[in-house]
Amino acid sequence: MGQIKTCAKCNQSKKVTDFYSNKSMPMGVKAACKSCTKDADKRYRQKWYNKNKKKHYADVLRSQKERKAEVNALVDKHLVGKCCRLCHKSDKRLIAKYNGDSIKKIFKIEEVKRALLDADIICLSCVLQLGWDKRRKKKISGGEMASTG
Repeated sequence: MGQIKTCAKCNQSKKVTDFYSNKSMPMGVKAACKSCTKDADKRYRQKWYNKNKKKHYADVLRSQKERKAEVNALVDKHLVGKCCRLCHKSDKRLIAKYNGDSIKKIFKIEEVKRALLDADIICLSCVLQLGWDKRRKKKISGGEMASTG
């Protein structure tokens, strides 16, 4: 039979396994049970968020802009010296596509680096000739690109 401890917050007697460990305490567990600790943490996070909502939102937007700029720079650097795989011209605006979608839509840097290894490099005029239209959300599949070139 396991040891029993009383929670300092809710005053209920519970098994020691219902408490988070804390080696500095006499029984080796925290004074409050897991559910009380979770509730207190949730209240603290909500209070912090309400107090810092504007700053938090500004930080998230700034972080997203920085990440987007980093992704764009990485893709643009990769496209230097490349040419369209359909018309073989390098003087046009090039787009890196992965699974039919723009690589610049990928958010994580490591995923962008992996996607660039297998990317289709195609110019904007070839994309438009193939009927890809952002308004209709059509995407170019690998088969359509291969059959056109």
